[in-house]
Amino acid sequence: MAVQCKRWKQNVGNDIVLRLKAGKQVHGCYDAWIVTTSNFTKDARRDAERLNIHLINGIALENKLNARKKKKRIG
Repeated sequence: MAVQCKRWKQNVGNDIVLRLKAGKQVHGCYDAWIVTTSNFTKDARRDAERLNIHLINGIALENKLNARKKKKRIG
């Protein structure tokens, strides 16, 4: 699995998506993800969908972390 994590204020562009695609191929990874505290450009979303790369933006990341915290408190 290939993962890129970006703690950026600006949106992640398709250049990062294309670099991850290349890294995925070079290293023989079966899956690829980009996680950011910001968001993704329209071009990045388009290319990620076409290349089967998963994207998690800041809002989705926050929701996942909050759900995990809530689950820990309940469980």
